[in-house]
Amino acid sequence: MGSTFARGTRRATAARKATGARKAVAAAMPPSTPLGHTAAALSERLRRLAAQIPRGSAVADIGTDHGRLPLGAVIDRDARRVVAVDLRADPLAVARRTLATAPAEVAARIELRQGDGLAPLAVDEVDAIVIAGMGAASIVAILEAHPDRVTPRVRLVLQPANEWALLRRWLADAGRTPVAEEIVWERDRPHLVIATDAGPWTWTDDDVDFGTSRAGEGYQRWLAQESARLEAIAVCSDATAAWRERVRAQWQRVSSASTPAGSTGSGAAAAARRGPRRGDR
Repeated sequence: MGSTFARGTRRATAARKATGARKAVAAAMPPSTPLGHTAAALSERLRRLAAQIPRGSAVADIGTDHGRLPLGAVIDRDARRVVAVDLRADPLAVARRTLATAPAEVAARIELRQGDGLAPLAVDEVDAIVIAGMGAASIVAILEAHPDRVTPRVRLVLQPANEWALLRRWLADAGRTPVAEEIVWERDRPHLVIATDAGPWTWTDDDVDFGTSRAGEGYQRWLAQESARLEAIAVCSDATAAWRERVRAQWQRVSSASTPAGSTGSGAAAAARRGPRRGDR
C-alpha cells in the first residue's frame, strides 16, 4: 500500500512539473510567433504522432523536414532531447529557421544532424524513433539498415505514406507489439499512425491488413472508402476479389457492432493475445 501511494505521489509530482514546464515555455514564446501555441503549429497528423512519444524521453525524428515535430515533442511531451535528422541540407536549413523562432530553452534541447536514416544516431542514444511521411518500404529499409539502433528499449512511432500492411508485417516479424494505432484524416486523406514497443503479440492476418485497433471514426471512414473503391471495380483479379470479400466482412462487423465508436471493440481479445507491456510513459 505504501509503495503504491509513493508511486502515485511521484507520478503526480512529475505531472505538475511537466505542466509547469509547458506553461513556462508557452509564456516565453513570443505572441507573434506561429509556434506560440504548439497545437496550432502542428497538423492533426503530427499532433497524433507527438502524442505517442513517451514523456521526458530522448527522441529521434528521422526525415524532420520543417522541424515542427521536434518542437512539439519538447513543448507538449517534455522530451529531454530531440535529434532531428534529414538527408539533405535544404530541409535542415528550414528546420534551423523553425528553431530560431522558439525560446532558447526549447531550441537547446533539439540538435539537427544531416545523414541517412538512423546512421547519425549512436547506439542507445534515444528512447523513441519517429519516422513519418515516407513510404512503408523506405521506413522498413531505414530500420533494417541499422538494427543496433532499433533495440527493444526503443519505441517506434511511424506514419507510412502507403503500403500499411507491408509495414505492419515487418513489425510483426520484428517482434513488436502495438501500443497505439489509429487512422487520422487530414485534407480528406487517411494517415496511419502506429506506435510499437518490443514485446509479445500474436499478429493475425486481420491485424496486418486491417490494423490492430479496428474501430473509431477514422477507421470506419477508411473502411467505407476502401469498400466503395472495390465495389466500383467491375472486373478484377482473384486477389482483388478476395480482398473485396474481406473488406465486406470487416464492414459488416463494423456496421453491426454494438461497441461505441472510438473504443477498441475487442479489448478483451486483444489483451488475451498480448503479454505484459510497459504502461504509458
